[in-house]
Amino acid sequence: MVRFILRSFISIAIICSITPAWALKQAPSGWVQDDTPRTRMAKADSAPGQAKHLLLQGGIEHSSLLPSLPSNLITGATLDEKLLNAPPSLEDWYWIPEWLAGDWHRDEETVVSSHNYETGEDNNTPHTMAASERAEFGVQRDKLGGIWHTRLATAGVADCGSYLSVALMQSQEAQTVSKSNVVIKDQFTELHVNPDTKVIVWSAQAESITKYERQDGGTIKATTSIKFFDEQGQPTIEQLNESVIKQTKPFAATDTYKGRDLKELFKQFLISHNETDRIP
Repeated sequence: MVRFILRSFISIAIICSITPAWALKQAPSGWVQDDTPRTRMAKADSAPGQAKHLLLQGGIEHSSLLPSLPSNLITGATLDEKLLNAPPSLEDWYWIPEWLAGDWHRDEETVVSSHNYETGEDNNTPHTMAASERAEFGVQRDKLGGIWHTRLATAGVADCGSYLSVALMQSQEAQTVSKSNVVIKDQFTELHVNPDTKVIVWSAQAESITKYERQDGGTIKATTSIKFFDEQGQPTIEQLNESVIKQTKPFAATDTYKGRDLKELFKQFLISHNETDRIP
């Protein structure tokens, strides 16, 4: 098994296996955060969903269906490698609580339960697997001391020998935030690509909802409900994962990224949202 971790404020975990990743465990643990001032910044989205036995507490549900993938991302299409270098928008910034800021790492993850939409079968036997993953939270600190985050990573690639496994981020949205927990929803596309011809040999979509809870001792519990969909947007597998992540480095501001002036972009974001008193 080969695992690739993209270290750019979001962790994209890609698994190489002889079976589709959704049949095992994908868990991108896509991370976007939002918090106060909620009256100006918070976003609310609660799409209809199914498989409520896997629903995270708080009433946030998965989408029941997703749109079909565009023709350039389905089986048989040739991958446009420009997608791998697509720049982040850097337009949406999110306030995050102090306890979430910094560098984080986890060594393992437990699949608690799963539901197969195609067969109707449930599997409630937990199993734990190695999952060496890391991520960074927080990009800039405002004048009032608040820490803000924006998603930088957009894609990840793993060389799985007979194929390349590609993850393309589609969207991320903060769902709820409090002083003790943060809930994030994100969607992505996974592709298996012929390394020689760059032809897509398999593709799927996924939507994850991750709840991060502050715990004693400086650790964070991450609970992820992840739902997979086929090329047409029909659900296939849903599973619930749990892990504990530990901080490896405290927060440090990042001022530039791939030639982009993050400090200036953050300033412009605050101005556009009438938060000039927060400009550092």
